[in-house]
Amino acid sequence: MTDHVSEVSQDGVSLHRIWRRDENGLELQRGRRVSSYQLVPHFHDEYQLMFVHEGSREIRFGRDSRVFGAGALTIVNPGEAHSTRCGGELGSSFRTMHLPVAFLMEAVDTLGKHTAFEPLFRFEVPGPSTARSFLMAHLACEFRHDSLRADDLLVDFVSNLIDNSELQGRPPRGRFVDREVRLAREYIDGHFAREFTLDELAAAAGISKFHLVRKFKRAMRMPPHAYQIRIRLKYAKHLLAQGMPIKKVAAEAGFADASHLGRWFRQIVGFTPAYYQRMVRPMSFPGSH
Repeated sequence: MTDHVSEVSQDGVSLHRIWRRDENGLELQRGRRVSSYQLVPHFHDEYQLMFVHEGSREIRFGRDSRVFGAGALTIVNPGEAHSTRCGGELGSSFRTMHLPVAFLMEAVDTLGKHTAFEPLFRFEVPGPSTARSFLMAHLACEFRHDSLRADDLLVDFVSNLIDNSELQGRPPRGRFVDREVRLAREYIDGHFAREFTLDELAAAAGISKFHLVRKFKRAMRMPPHAYQIRIRLKYAKHLLAQGMPIKKVAAEAGFADASHLGRWFRQIVGFTPAYYQRMVRPMSFPGSH
């Protein structure tokens, strides 16, 4: 197991931790009385589950604002653009888990609840038993030892989640949107690290730039340049986790310099690149090789 748990104190009281479990692709966070954690619109390639212990969290999907408090377990599906912020007089205490699509798809198929496409969950997860199993799995994943127990509890939670949810299938991301938007996304995905003009992107999509920006914003809840930044950050996170120097990460991912990377990283990921790298890189222990 190559997890690395790190912790940051914002004011001597609040704590925010993040770590990874590389064997099953999880990225997890735990926050205690966090008040300054606010992220601009972004999306994940995984299912993001969040449980609030104290305070509240607000998640916005475009103009739709949803505030949930203590005891709520929620899911943001892959590819859903959203922004988030903490609330509450003493800040927010919470736990989050990013669950890879492949892991969940395997569970859905194994448990006989196959959907034609990627499963789609309702935002709020019903039932206290599912929340309890989430907390048990999350807590077990916080420790480096007893990996078998952590995996047992994780499988138990995912099974509980699937059994107690009304699953809906959806086509692979990109089929909901107009052909022109899909072509524009594919072009950005393939050329994200270099600079290109809106005219070039519009030509690749086969539509005028005026119609493209309007359609893209309606479908993705962000304009093309913002989508490009988020794809760059996804790649930057991968490089940082591999231990690449930050200046080189910035250049490889298409940012002007390390400062440019840092500004966007703080706004969308919530940490500085240097701190994120220290948190998620594999940790060496005495006597380990």
